[in-house]
Amino acid sequence: MKTAVQTGERRQDFGGVQLFASSKKLQWGFGLGLGGYLTFFYFTAKGSSVEALVAALMLVLVAFLPAYLWCLGKVHGLPIFPILALNFIPTYALPVQTASKLLKDYTADQQFEGLLCVIGFLLLITLVWWQASNLTVRPGKTCIRFDESKSTSWMSLILLAYLVLLVFGSGLGPGAGALLRGIFGNGVALACFMISYQIGQGRCPFLVKYLFILLVSAILLVEAAGLILASVIVKVAILGAGFSLGRGVVPWKSAAALVGLLWILHAGKSEMRDEYWKEGVAGATKAGVFDYPQLFAQWFKLGLNNSFLLKEKKEDGSTAAERGSLLNVFLKIKSMTPAKVPYLEGLTYEEIPKLLVPRFLNKEKGFSHVGNMWLAYLYEFTSAEGIFRVSIQFDLMMEAYANYGYLGIAGMAVFLGLFLGWVTRQSTGVPIFSLRFFFAILVLNTLLGTNNTLGVFVTTLWQGTIALLALAFLFMKKLPNPLYAKPEALRTGSRIEDRGSRVGDPGSKDTLNPQSQILNPEATAPVRHERPKRFVYGQNNLKE
Repeated sequence: MKTAVQTGERRQDFGGVQLFASSKKLQWGFGLGLGGYLTFFYFTAKGSSVEALVAALMLVLVAFLPAYLWCLGKVHGLPIFPILALNFIPTYALPVQTASKLLKDYTADQQFEGLLCVIGFLLLITLVWWQASNLTVRPGKTCIRFDESKSTSWMSLILLAYLVLLVFGSGLGPGAGALLRGIFGNGVALACFMISYQIGQGRCPFLVKYLFILLVSAILLVEAAGLILASVIVKVAILGAGFSLGRGVVPWKSAAALVGLLWILHAGKSEMRDEYWKEGVAGATKAGVFDYPQLFAQWFKLGLNNSFLLKEKKEDGSTAAERGSLLNVFLKIKSMTPAKVPYLEGLTYEEIPKLLVPRFLNKEKGFSHVGNMWLAYLYEFTSAEGIFRVSIQFDLMMEAYANYGYLGIAGMAVFLGLFLGWVTRQSTGVPIFSLRFFFAILVLNTLLGTNNTLGVFVTTLWQGTIALLALAFLFMKKLPNPLYAKPEALRTGSRIEDRGSRVGDPGSKDTLNPQSQILNPEATAPVRHERPKRFVYGQNNLKE
């Protein structure tokens, strides 16, 4: 079978493996996705002003732009920011598109100006991320990575420990419980990706495979029983990504069935929370393990009745789409700052350094949600007593605006662009089970799982990094980097000619090194060759 390099077919580089779709197929998929949403926009855009709808449409196009750059092959590695940018469509564009009742207190001009802020925020991140992601990458001879044959069983033990913590960890104190859940929760995300990838490749031992399915199913069941679906959705996405990359095919039928099931559960969760949540304790239900069959049967029935056409589900008439809106929250902050609430000038960021110190070392350590509490109270989303019972969702952009206005939005955009560009580069030039690539997965999991203030993001990422470093210490080794094979500079007279690394007879020029274009990510002993002065991962360095 001819390789992508030999046939001249360019494929997208996804970390340490070649994505199963060629660039042309990715572009076709992107076109279908964008075209499908624009069609949905055309048939559902009504009730809002023309200028607000135009701004919402512009936001949709800007949110799709990073994904377009990635599909073109302009950016390689794990598509962290493209996935994050698409999340701005349901939270900011969809409320205007569907004329959400939550926006009734804001004029068309206010909605237009708010959406322009979001568009500028995304455009600035895109520019910085694009430039920061495309700096030169020089894969080293070795990298810190898993020895897969000795790690899969230990990953299953991490899943088991997390399940025990979910079921029996309520007796732990708030500090120790949150820390352990944060550490093991991020370890579970990495274990899900690793083992699902091996299952997709057909290389997972039989007993480990079915133990993994049993443990993951139990974890998802217990987490869903808390009536908060965010962590469940992220884990399902990680499982699907790992399996698809390993198998080389996206299981569309299974994916569609899971999306349908999650949609039904999402549609009925509000009424279930009213009945089952303990008063003032989000995520804690009155139902025990033996009540799960009744709980999920009732939940499914309610969700099935409410899932179609976004029917009203609460007395206030809010729908699933409206409850996911962040635009109304941003518009309220924007309208009250600085007229009623002065710029906070870093108030919500002050406690972040203390949050990195374990509570047993600093008993005065605050809460990671302290930024949410300040914003919820100052902007009158809840009372002083309610900040400990109600959690209001804010994102990094609106928190930055509350602190420093437009300058804060610009600064946060530059910070995110540089950070995500650096993380994207870490996921290139290394195999998929390396420390660097797993850190990129961790960042993606944290961004999608929190979507909150900077304190929550930093704390969650810090706990996940501790878990990852512990995994690296226990299970990873410094091993040869199978992606190190690179083009070899051959001197021809006074001219340097790039002919590509060769295998076989040292003098032969007929056989291409199969590792020189990331064709054999599982190899453990790369061919010896000279290290080039410049190597851009994903670029075709071979000249026929």
